[in-house]
Formats: sequence, structure tokens, C-alpha cells
Amino acid sequence: MVAQAVQSPEPSPQIPVLLSRGIVSYNPSKGSDDGTPIVAPKLPDQHDATPSFYFRGNLTSLLPQLVPVNVDEHLLIAIDVGDICLYAGSPNCMVSKLNNISFELPTVTSLLQAHYNNNMSSCVSTLKELPTRPPIVEFGHSPTSKATVVRRVQHNTTVEIVFQNPYSSDLISNTNPMHLHGHDFFILRQGLGRYDEVTDVQAYNLVDPPLRNTALVPIYGWMAIRFVANNTGVWFLHCHMEKHVSSGMALALVVNGHTLETDSSAASGRLSKLRLSK
Repeated sequence: MVAQAVQSPEPSPQIPVLLSRGIVSYNPSKGSDDGTPIVAPKLPDQHDATPSFYFRGNLTSLLPQLVPVNVDEHLLIAIDVGDICLYAGSPNCMVSKLNNISFELPTVTSLLQAHYNNNMSSCVSTLKELPTRPPIVEFGHSPTSKATVVRRVQHNTTVEIVFQNPYSSDLISNTNPMHLHGHDFFILRQGLGRYDEVTDVQAYNLVDPPLRNTALVPIYGWMAIRFVANNTGVWFLHCHMEKHVSSGMALALVVNGHTLETDSSAASGRLSKLRLSK
């Protein structure tokens, strides 16, 4: 097996072209190395993401899937980098962002603790709700806000997210692996250029889409995912590139349904029924 990473063209920072080679053995008793050299086939150029795009676009589930049809929450999330002026003493600090907000962790109380104490809004001073759509100026080094950005949904809500990368060749765009904790989602469609809410939805795969927890949003393109938020709690949604997640390309999905108050009430109710049964 031979693999080579794809990277964005200049002016993005360039890394050396490296190949990863390995042997996959389906019979451990025969060993994994018989001394035969691993021959590397001719691979696409490091800046050519087209083969990867079409390979992933042809992936499906082995069997038909029960894809939720009725969507309760539609989110369009623009993925980009931006500038924080005079942040932390620096005259110009570049950060990653989702819908023009760069994520930062709370400094005192964790989001999960605040959620279960049912006082997230009052306890986390930097809290901000993710907008449903990006601002009018979607991309470019526009002034960016920094906040503990969350998106709150009710338990069993069907959520559809369209991730949109910069789609103009005069802007920097990357292939971003967006990962969601606590849930799996259906990858309905990917495309190049700007997402069209009227025409692109007609081509969604609602029959046998792949089920994943990470979606590789194509360079200069978009990807649509859909899932049911059936796992209560606070779940991180972020790019899996370390540089991006550490610089703010993230948000917290808050699935309401269980707090310290509701859990205590439910426990008291179960205890009362137990006493009555005796």
C-alpha cells in the first residue's frame, strides 16, 4: 500500500513530498515482510486533488440506509482563515474560523460542566451561538471575532450541515477533514465551487450514502452531511488538522436533553416509583 498526501498549491505553505509505504498482510502466519521491495506506482501530482475527490465521491454504503428525510436544522458553515487585530499584543494574528468566528475554550468552567449545571449562558462569559449562515463576505482576511462558539439543538433533532471551503482561485483553500464527536453522519454529496441550495440538493444520495464521523471537505468545494442529534451532551466539531483546530476551526454542538436538574428529577421519580412498588 502506498499513500501520498495532497496539499494546497502556493501561496499556501509547502511541505516536502513524502510517500508512506506499507504491507497489509491478511495471513499473519506467513509474516509481513518477505524481503520483496515495495514498488510505488505513479501517483498524481501533490497538488492534484481530483483523483481523491472522485474516489471519495463514488463511495457508498454496502446496504441501503435509513436516511432522515425531514430536516429540522439547516446550517451552512464557511471554513476559512481570518485576522484578529491587536489580539494578545500582536498587531495581526491569523486564526482559523467557522462562519467568521474563531473558537476559544472557556477559561473557568468547562462547557460540559456548565451544560449539566444548566447555566451555560451565565457561566461562560465568552459564549456565542454559531450563526445559521456565514456573513455576506464569506471568505478572505476579514476582521474575525473570537468566542466559545456553540450551536444548541434539541435531542433527536435532524441536522444538516453544508461545509463550504473558499471556492475562488484567488483565495487560499484547503482540504479540511471535519470530525464530529459523539455522532455518526451520512455524507450526502460533495461538489466543487459554490454550493447551490436549489440544484445541489437534488443530487443528494438518500439511498445508500456512506456513514462516517469525519468528512473530507474538498479544496475549493463543499460537502453536505446529515445526522440525528440523539446523543445528549457537548460534542466537539472540528477540523482534524492540528494547525486548524488549535487556531479555532471548531465549535461545540450542544445537544439538550439532560442536565443536572433533569437527571436529578428523573432519579427522584424512579426512586418514588421504587418505594411505591414496595
